[in-house]
Amino acid sequence: MDLIGILGRIMNKDANETFDPATDSLEAIAEALSIGPSVGLWMFGICDPAMVASDNTLLISNLAGLPVDIFNDDFYIEVIRNSNNVGLPPEHEIRLVTDYAIDGTFTTDPFSANVEAGDYIAVMHHSLVGPELNVLSTLIRAIFDIVNASLVTTETGGTLTTDGNEQDLYINNAPAGVFEPLLLQLDCTNMQAGDTIVIRVYYRIIPGGNLIKKDETSFSDAQDPPLKNVAIEPNRYGIQVTIQRTVGGDRAYDWEAIYRG
Repeated sequence: MDLIGILGRIMNKDANETFDPATDSLEAIAEALSIGPSVGLWMFGICDPAMVASDNTLLISNLAGLPVDIFNDDFYIEVIRNSNNVGLPPEHEIRLVTDYAIDGTFTTDPFSANVEAGDYIAVMHHSLVGPELNVLSTLIRAIFDIVNASLVTTETGGTLTTDGNEQDLYINNAPAGVFEPLLLQLDCTNMQAGDTIVIRVYYRIIPGGNLIKKDETSFSDAQDPPLKNVAIEPNRYGIQVTIQRTVGGDRAYDWEAIYRG
């Protein structure tokens, strides 16, 4: 490859050396040098929004462009998050890859339920998978839990005005993994004599289960100090904190959920 000539053409050095994207673009140079996406022992993917639900055909567009058949019979796929039904199959199931196409289509041994658009998957080399197809699963979920913990901290505060009904103050209805909230802080500065509010905390402890009440706390009249802490605990399947004005007037309450960073 004439790299000096390519540089000259990129610089439009003279009339005989002008840029031709067919041969001089970064993409063309990469192809000529056989530079392309690399394959790792462990790779993360998200099922494409256009993917048709299937128990054995997955379109992972962010893993497109790799050599055809490179994953065949040497790699496994684990569904690490069933985004449409968190905690339910095929979440955490691992299946052998039997075919790979350059557009990012993976064919696998059948999962017990359909994999769908938006599901999170991991592609892993057979050397990382034990005989029971679960050796690496715990490690993958631990890594994913750390990633998820950093994501859920981005939306952790606001202001809510009561209306007499039980209202969601904070809810994480379908976390991608275990997250570790420390507490919720509630500013009761606006409360006045004759006001009463009730704070309730609910947890979901099984996949697809109901949110079950664990704690209930009432505050009445003007508060001193006005800033209240509501304890919330690590959880896997969902948490909800509600507020209800039961007596008095409706007020605006600022709140913030605090997580372990």
